[in-house]
Amino acid sequence: TIVVSSPLGSEFEYNIDNGSYQPSATFAGILPGDHDIRVRSTSDNTCISNPATVTINPRPETPAAPTVGTITNPSCAEPTGSIVLNGLPSTGTWTLNRTPGGSIQGTGTTTTVTGLAPNTYSFTVTNEAGCTSAASGNIVINPQPSVPDAATVSVTHPTCAVGTGSITITAPLGNYQYNIDGGPYQASVTFSGIGSGDHYVRVRSSIDNTCVSVPALARIDPQPVIPGAPVQG
Repeated sequence: TIVVSSPLGSEFEYNIDNGSYQPSATFAGILPGDHDIRVRSTSDNTCISNPATVTINPRPETPAAPTVGTITNPSCAEPTGSIVLNGLPSTGTWTLNRTPGGSIQGTGTTTTVTGLAPNTYSFTVTNEAGCTSAASGNIVINPQPSVPDAATVSVTHPTCAVGTGSITITAPLGNYQYNIDGGPYQASVTFSGIGSGDHYVRVRSSIDNTCVSVPALARIDPQPVIPGAPVQG
């Protein structure tokens, strides 16, 4: 739309690009490009102004929907997730709109949205011209995983014949790993060759190694005293 702001009044009429003159100072439905506006006196149609050139900008492009990149789900160490979004407008400042809730502004074709509570989200982006994209695909942020329960153990103590004991985890079982006294984690539930004393067993999720149980105490008794050889009286 082009609106002539001056000169105005019933003594003037207007045309665009050498078309028909009209009393209205408004020209609607004008295509992008350069256009010449002229003003003519209604009392003497030979009195015509020099043309004023007005440029109508091209229709702004609607941005593409954000492309979903790497999704990071919550862990035991971090209760919220994040998402990398690609394909954002390469020029100007954009506004990223999240459903449900929230918006952020930024620049560049890639951004990382952090602090996402477990939920299903989608995103649109609005470019600097005010055009809004279609929605991205749904993004699922999983619930925060649970810390494993403390280990339940079965202890085999040393005997007169064997000087060390063993510790066997009886629960929890499944996608877990186990360690004793801060050593390396293992998939096996049995620790053999354990000396006497207090030992601490921890359980770790095989899926998320930040999910570690509180330590469980396992006590190995000392080896029984072997009696001395009989002495002849």
